Amino acid sequence: MPPAPYSVSVSIMAHPSRAARAERLRARFSVFPARVCYDPEPDGEPSTVRTARLAWQPWDPSATHHLVLQDDVTPTDDFEATLLEVVGHEPAAALGLFCEWGSYSSYAVRLALLSGHAWTESVDSYFPTVAGLLPREAAAGLAAHLASRGADAIDDVAVFSYLTDAARLRVLLTIPQLVQHDGDVSLIGNDGHGVRRSTLLAPELARDGEWWRRPRLEGIRRIAVLNFAHDEPLALDRWRPGCGRGEKRELGEGFADTVTREEIAAVWRPVLASVRGATEPDDRFARRFRRLVEVAAYTVLSAASLPGTPAGAVADPDGDPDWQRRLRDRALATWVPGVLRLDAGLRDAAALDRATDTLAGAVDAVLTACRKQVLPPLDVRRSVPGAPIHAAGGAGRADAGSGGPGNGDTGSGGPGNGDAGSGEAGRG
Repeated sequence: MPPAPYSVSVSIMAHPSRAARAERLRARFSVFPARVCYDPEPDGEPSTVRTARLAWQPWDPSATHHLVLQDDVTPTDDFEATLLEVVGHEPAAALGLFCEWGSYSSYAVRLALLSGHAWTESVDSYFPTVAGLLPREAAAGLAAHLASRGADAIDDVAVFSYLTDAARLRVLLTIPQLVQHDGDVSLIGNDGHGVRRSTLLAPELARDGEWWRRPRLEGIRRIAVLNFAHDEPLALDRWRPGCGRGEKRELGEGFADTVTREEIAAVWRPVLASVRGATEPDDRFARRFRRLVEVAAYTVLSAASLPGTPAGAVADPDGDPDWQRRLRDRALATWVPGVLRLDAGLRDAAALDRATDTLAGAVDAVLTACRKQVLPPLDVRRSVPGAPIHAAGGAGRADAGSGGPGNGDTGSGGPGNGDAGSGEAGRG
């Protein structure tokens, strides 16, 4: 048998206080050579960069790619074979194997599922250092770059900046994700971010080589989001697709060329009213859940306006293949806890599970109602790649993302990924 064209070396970032866990993770690898990189100054000020400098340095000269994992992840079954399949389809990209369930990029993952994609670009401005894979040369360049940064640098932001601005690599997230984050105790102060998990795990699908032949979701120009720590939803107008940066706008303003908030509320409010506990009492949780449902409705509009999405495909939920329904159900099951995990009564995994059983069904019902009632009257115009959709017969205005740089970085204040060097996920 000829040798495989790609091979992977592994570095596991860890703090000495979690050495036993890191060694158990290392022992899971039978095909990829793996080693543990410990924080060289474990008693110093908490820092993610100290360990990242070591971990991103490729150490196996025979490997074509280098994988970095934090010590509190659990890879899916058949991880090594699956990863080689993944690399074979995207050998030149920077691949994020984890997407935190409340991050801005988690909205891109769910958007991709509605439109049938197996990959999505990141819409955050940090790299998911919880589990990331780079071509060997890029990893070596990144390690050198991190060596020039101070210990107070935020490593996931620094990694993303290097990959997109210096290395000019495409940053893609796998759908589904290939690792689960299991640690909820932060060594650098992220405990306040609550339970942090993957957006979508589907190991049986990830093992299917044909799945990864599905297209990438790229060129996202506008997406609706609700930050896990904020009360109001936003429209993220991305003036530089593929680089995570964009302008945050009020939700109705961001989609004003498509549909008014009142028009879309006429669809989701009656559905939500039928879910006991979703609207009463009128506390912060209920208000934030209503905002999440509203964002879900706008997600349908975004999916329909994506270039390459077949006309009518998003508007016909009854035509979804079984695999898409299964994946959508799993991704919806993580949407509620991912966004609402800091609300009173939902701060532990058991409470999140109980809430999800009821509320995820409401989100799914709203998605279905919007697909059937909102989309058919709209004229989906794709003459310009990434153009928004407009009401039939309306002129519409130019794409909101074309007006130049915005006022924010999607990574600032957003849920994200890891405390690299101490093995966490969920930077805020």
